[in-house]
Amino acid sequence: GSLSSNIISRNKLIGQATITKAMIDSLTAINEIEIDEVNNKIQLHAHPMLYTVDGVAEVKDPIGLYAHDLAAEIHCVAADLAPVKNIEQAVNLASLHSNGIVAAPVATGLACLLEEERELGVALIEIGADLCNISVYMGGILVGLSSFPSGGNNITDNIARSFAMQRSHAERQKCVNGSANASPKDGRDLIELIPIGGKQSSQNHSITKAELIAVIQASLELLVQEIETNLRALGFIDNEANPIIKRPIVLTGGTAELSGLADYLQHKLGTTVRLAAPTKLNNLPDTMLSPSFSSLIGLALYVADRSQQEKPLSQSPPKKGLINWLSRMFD
Repeated sequence: GSLSSNIISRNKLIGQATITKAMIDSLTAINEIEIDEVNNKIQLHAHPMLYTVDGVAEVKDPIGLYAHDLAAEIHCVAADLAPVKNIEQAVNLASLHSNGIVAAPVATGLACLLEEERELGVALIEIGADLCNISVYMGGILVGLSSFPSGGNNITDNIARSFAMQRSHAERQKCVNGSANASPKDGRDLIELIPIGGKQSSQNHSITKAELIAVIQASLELLVQEIETNLRALGFIDNEANPIIKRPIVLTGGTAELSGLADYLQHKLGTTVRLAAPTKLNNLPDTMLSPSFSSLIGLALYVADRSQQEKPLSQSPPKKGLINWLSRMFD
């Protein structure tokens, strides 16, 4: 479902005392799986961002400091309730049990972002088949995210409609011959079309690669507009009248594998765009070292990190076999 985030503030009068982990836990304690029935949202994550100690702001780790007042800003991530419940029901119908729910941008960030990128500031754009997730990191922490329903399937549908071809054939042509950037020779390269009926005949016609790329670029123009709107709403673009993006962007997701897409976005958005694939797990087959598997690998990293901290995703401990498998991946 569609993801959203907001920041809430918490204050605690601790008296003249040394700040302990118990004080931090008490201040930032929020029920992570909390349902907002009014807005039909379910809260997935609640991550402390920065602390304020006796009026001194932007303290990352206040434990051990002597203080009187302690405050925290907490970043909360929520999703539409209905899609989450549908996923849970599908899992339960398969006689399985879920130990928790993780927002895709949270998992993907673990798999794709470098520590230095998180510190200096970066936007992570994950473009999937039907959904685009955008998350912004500053000072090593997630400070905002958003999502909108657009992705690779929109491009495929536009190709199929434009040339009256089978959708499966349109998807193949997008992956094999498609590109986000045109070249002079594209007007000479012909692509034979398979009509919607799927029958070969002498009346089958062809299109040039340039025509295919023109349709792809028209779809990407709409996608870029949505990305810019969301980046501006998240504060990643500073000046609305003269939008200049000073910090880099990391691109991932299945649609990110479209030829030339990173260069296309770099040109349109005017900043550095890096195509990222998961690289933080050992012993993975080469087929999984692609942007398409970023969320999946990130989820494994998330579970491993929580298990190492002895903080399971729910009251039910994870299956022993899963933890053993994850341990082997990190050896």
